[in-house]
Amino acid sequence: MIVAGYVLMWLALVTQWIRASRQDPARRDTCLRYGEVPAMVQLGWIAERYGLLAIIARGECLIGAIGTLRAIVANHGWSVDAALVGFDGTALAFGMWWVYFKGRGSERLHTALRKLAAEGAPHPT
Repeated sequence: MIVAGYVLMWLALVTQWIRASRQDPARRDTCLRYGEVPAMVQLGWIAERYGLLAIIARGECLIGAIGTLRAIVANHGWSVDAALVGFDGTALAFGMWWVYFKGRGSERLHTALRKLAAEGAPHPT
């Protein structure tokens, strides 16, 4: 669903540039370039953006936990509750990370790494 929303967003942008090229003949080439080039590039980026979404979500989780902890400490000072919020937020982010890499996709990842190692490629560390 997220990838479809991403594609729809870019489709709307490209459509607007094509529309602008029709309405402004003097800048037609520029408008078409702004519509065509991003459209081609986005086709290659769809899979990358989908993969990066998991990493971005985990980062946002950590940022949210840190922001909440800062607000609690600023308003009430350090307490056991503040420490628990910090610990739980961090544990949630790392737990999501663990589930992502130990879930369904982890076997595919390990298979791909074994295949690369068998071909003599260095291990990506």
